[in-house]
Amino acid sequence: MKYLIFIVILFLAGSVVSAQQVVSSNGDSRSAAGVEVSWTVGETAIETLISDANVLTQGFHQTTIIIDAVSELLYPGIEVKVFPNPTPGIIRIQFSEYLKDARYWLYDLRGKLLENKLISSADTEINMKKYASGQYILKLTDKSKQPIQTFQIVKY
Repeated sequence: MKYLIFIVILFLAGSVVSAQQVVSSNGDSRSAAGVEVSWTVGETAIETLISDANVLTQGFHQTTIIIDAVSELLYPGIEVKVFPNPTPGIIRIQFSEYLKDARYWLYDLRGKLLENKLISSADTEINMKKYASGQYILKLTDKSKQPIQTFQIVKY
């Protein structure tokens, strides 16, 4: 009987360890010199390190896997990255090469247009801090308003 109780406790402890997520009242994100650091109240060390080719996120505040691209990329040979997702505030759009006159369109889930801006470089930032936590749709279009790719963004 003691052996059975030990196995049950071991199983429950293992499931709790693998399902850690934080519920917090506050946090923030800062970036400078190509490095972005995010933290949540109650956690000691959370960081996201971004270089030209890599993104490293440490901690457990982004443990949920989210499929963010909701459409296929319609430009062969061009790579588009939108990160970090989910985000506490700033998201980055990176194109492998600059597309002149490309635009981004940010919508809430009701379809209300929140932002429509020209993408002026291959690396663009969108400040999401002014929007409430939730899900958003980010649509990227070319100069003739033809879709490039659409993403689902989660702001927490």
